[in-house]
Amino acid sequence: VHAQLVEFLPYPRPLYEIFVYSSRIEGTHLRSSKVARGGIRWSERLDDYRSEVLGLVKTQKVKNVIIVPTGAKGGFIVKATPAAGAPMAPLVESGYREYIGALLSITDNITAGQPAHPADCIVYDDFDPYFVVAADKGTATFSDTANSLAQNNHSFWLGDAFASGGSHGYDHKKYGITARGGWECVKRHARDSGIDTDKPFTAVGIGDMSGDVFGNAMILTSNIMLLAAFNHKHIFIDPNPDQEAAFEERKRLFALPRTQWSDFDSKVISPGGGVFERFDKEIHLKPEMRRAFGIGDDVPATVDGETLISLVLKAPVTLLWNGGIGTYVKARSESHSDVNDGANDAVRVNADELRCKIVGEGGNLGFTQKARIQCAQQGLRINTDAIDNSGGVDLSDHEVNLKLLLSPLVANGAINFEARNELLKDIAPDVVESVLQHNRDQSLLLTVSDICSVNTLEQFRALIREMHSLGFLDRVRDHLPDEQELDLRASSQRGMYRPELAVCSAAVKMWLKDGLRSSELLNDTNLERYLLAYFPPRIQNEYRPQIIEHSLRREIVANEIVGDVTLAVGISFIPTLVASRGVSITQAMQSLLAADVILKTGELRTRLRSLDTVHGCRDFVDVWLDLSTALQRAGSWLIHTHVGSNSIESLVQIYGESFSDLVSHASTMFGSEELGRFEKRVAEYRSKGLEEEDAVVASLLRRVHVVLEILWCAREYRQSVKDVAATLSYVFDNLQLQPLFKYEQALHSGNKWEQELAEGSFQEIRRELSRITGKLLARSCTSAGEVSAVLSKHKQHQAICAIMSEISDGMRTKRPFSISVLPLISRHLRELALFTV
Repeated sequence: VHAQLVEFLPYPRPLYEIFVYSSRIEGTHLRSSKVARGGIRWSERLDDYRSEVLGLVKTQKVKNVIIVPTGAKGGFIVKATPAAGAPMAPLVESGYREYIGALLSITDNITAGQPAHPADCIVYDDFDPYFVVAADKGTATFSDTANSLAQNNHSFWLGDAFASGGSHGYDHKKYGITARGGWECVKRHARDSGIDTDKPFTAVGIGDMSGDVFGNAMILTSNIMLLAAFNHKHIFIDPNPDQEAAFEERKRLFALPRTQWSDFDSKVISPGGGVFERFDKEIHLKPEMRRAFGIGDDVPATVDGETLISLVLKAPVTLLWNGGIGTYVKARSESHSDVNDGANDAVRVNADELRCKIVGEGGNLGFTQKARIQCAQQGLRINTDAIDNSGGVDLSDHEVNLKLLLSPLVANGAINFEARNELLKDIAPDVVESVLQHNRDQSLLLTVSDICSVNTLEQFRALIREMHSLGFLDRVRDHLPDEQELDLRASSQRGMYRPELAVCSAAVKMWLKDGLRSSELLNDTNLERYLLAYFPPRIQNEYRPQIIEHSLRREIVANEIVGDVTLAVGISFIPTLVASRGVSITQAMQSLLAADVILKTGELRTRLRSLDTVHGCRDFVDVWLDLSTALQRAGSWLIHTHVGSNSIESLVQIYGESFSDLVSHASTMFGSEELGRFEKRVAEYRSKGLEEEDAVVASLLRRVHVVLEILWCAREYRQSVKDVAATLSYVFDNLQLQPLFKYEQALHSGNKWEQELAEGSFQEIRRELSRITGKLLARSCTSAGEVSAVLSKHKQHQAICAIMSEISDGMRTKRPFSISVLPLISRHLRELALFTV
């Protein structure tokens, strides 16, 4: 019986729980799906470790949305206590061995390529061999131990892919992956704020130079002017740092094992600074400190160490970087007991007291979620820890999937174990770059969704309701806005905040993966490009057949298309499309993926990314949003026109070549007045850094509905796209329809039904225009005069022109546009199409 079916269990209910019990240890392992991963921790919470693991598995599910497996988490306690003065570590390692051995003893295996159930077990569930573990609190050095147990004691099929990060894996600290991933998120914040991180900027931090996340971050660039940092023991203060000297000293400390802030060379520290003990009773606040941290006259001349930490957290700097352990910022409405981190109660500050501009959450739980939201409300740039520090779990998953790929080759002697290890080292830079791109993409997704959320707030209202009812988020526990708050935001033109969007993004990705899990779409050969692109170029070149047969092929494809399509169209669009069109997740994704190929938007986005720098495309996000809007409209159009029944390949065959043809004849789409606007748009895109052809494509996509109707008409009436485009422009001009479509660009109704009425009516209007155009071409009407001669003799022509004249007058006098006129125009066009024979 799946644990999810047990009604009295608390949320989030895992798919499976394994409970381990002996006289020496107890442990639990929670798994969200058959393909899931997460760390194993030693817990000191003897009475409620299962509650601890349950809370952590929820966080892991959110963090794992960028990788192939869903979330899992394990934890164990050691019942015995060491003798007086003896270390605890041997007992912990012994307990870990017993716990891991117990889990492996009831896990399915693959032997000689065949499924194998564990001995002496009665098995009721399906074959279920995927089981991996990761390092966590108290088990950080145990990867080799776990792999040894898996290989030597259980002959487990995953080999040393069972526990990532061991002797022959990717060490997170060595590659600095968590810090580097978080740094990509910081750079996104900086670009969005107009801050140039290629120039010196001020920072304060949580952590020390021996720590993976803090230390690696502080040696990424000499432009970090670190004014202060603290850990559980020391407070480092450098009010006016010497940029290069301080950077070299940080690098020196990072290279040494187990350093503390007290090891920092005092001669490098600027006047007024120093290294102090966290629990000092009296620290004199020198003038340089007061200036650097913006300390007012209301603060006394001397303070204790923990008060100084609070002042550091509230410093007016560019960046606050969290690379430590503990929760240091809460919302003003929260109490310290709500935070449940008593060790830091004395230093914790309220979110509205922060004066930094950017927060980077390299560590876990540095802020409460309510604190993050309050920070965002006051204009700070902040994501969540699940976004900023996801690099580690991402790198581990790449390692596991590479080892899964190469294991059969090692087993059959195609390569030996040592050669495999050398290969993993050689491709490490490409693997790291792939992980960093995920960090960039996740952060960019929040940026574009943040900008759009004011106009799509009703979509987010529906999304929150749906994801809550399905269990992919908890509206209350995740601190998402309730209905009353959403009403207030709608009336005051405020959208969603980045920390809220991070939760919604994770929920939507989990929902999409869940909906695709058994879909035939994942077997579509057109999606092999996603599978191949997941692996480094060298692996693609040398092991393509093995990639195609990868044991997690479907899961990798699902993961990659969900990430790519969500970034392309935004967080709220796919749930809205599924609900409004009554289609499945598979049909929605299929249409969007086909549209992405047909319109070449995927290729354009890839090239556009190179302009995403402070000195590159100054309107990068605006261009990205233009492409996003075009892809949304195209995906919806394909569903409307083809009812989601065609494969990606068939849709691309229908429209792909004709779109390329249209691009080469783009100017024929427009009448004289509209042509000028088109050429102006091309020039604007060129000025933003796009190459000529990309600028033409982006300009065409501003009228993507018309583009698609041209492609449809050309196919339906067996005409060239060039002739269809030219004739359609004559029809537009003759019926004076251009003002109508200007309203469409700006039309955003707060009423869901009005919005759907408008969208449906515009679609019908365009389709009737396509039919009129096709019939005119069938009569060889290919000039403006011939089009006018045919259309003008029908009474519907006069009716439509009269309506458009009134609409144009309303535009000049700024009268409100009435959506109710759209069905009337659609009816006249339908009648005109019937008579145009």
